[in-house]
Amino acid sequence: MRWTEKRNIEAFLELINSGNVRLSKLISHRFSIDQAERAYQLISGDVAEPYLGVVLNYDPDSQITTRVALQSSRKKTDSAINLGVIGAGGYVPAILLPHFKAAAVNFRSIATASGVSAHDVGKRFGFQYAVSNADEVLSDPDINLVVVGTRHDLHAELVTNALFANKHVFVEKPLALNDEELGRVLNAASASSGLLMVGFNRLFAFGTPSPRILQRQERASFDCVSRERRTASERTLDSGSAARWPHNRRSLSLYRFADISNCS
Repeated sequence: MRWTEKRNIEAFLELINSGNVRLSKLISHRFSIDQAERAYQLISGDVAEPYLGVVLNYDPDSQITTRVALQSSRKKTDSAINLGVIGAGGYVPAILLPHFKAAAVNFRSIATASGVSAHDVGKRFGFQYAVSNADEVLSDPDINLVVVGTRHDLHAELVTNALFANKHVFVEKPLALNDEELGRVLNAASASSGLLMVGFNRLFAFGTPSPRILQRQERASFDCVSRERRTASERTLDSGSAARWPHNRRSLSLYRFADISNCS
């Protein structure tokens, strides 16, 4: 059996549990969290002092800050769109946020689970706040558009909550992972004043087959989907659009989704 990293950690924990490894003898230094810089100077070699194990201590009862105001040189625009973002994975800062920035929307707040990536991405794009809780984005009365860029298993829940908060929502596929989640999303969409848009970022990628929507008669929700199909050869390609459509010889399918909030 292959000795994996997971098994290595499990074996080490078993040694600790059995008392064969005593961590107290491996710890040479302890620092409070406000002395973290001193600890990193030690392990980086900036301080000429021998060490083995270094522990950072913090107060578990201290109040946790979940909202941080970001100092940004980006001025508020005249746009009516105030953007809130939940999730800051690679696709969000690399693809989505540059387009919103080009459209001159107002970057209000961005949330991630730990808050660290929210702070970094937020400062880079000029958000007003970085938060570590999605509810802070959804409860902000100034935000009228929410972008969901989290793991797939959180899409349906966050979209549903955003729609119930009457926010407009953009979410990358998948919208939901099963029929039950989809049903909750559709119920929220029908009761919300916000609009829902689902992005399919691989739709025009080379090698991607034309997507098909499998319709079942008992699922009335798909009656809301309208389809428009045309091929790239039907486009009038100039030098600018040719760069945007590098695979224009392939037959590409375009789908236009009707206003999902009209679903009954």
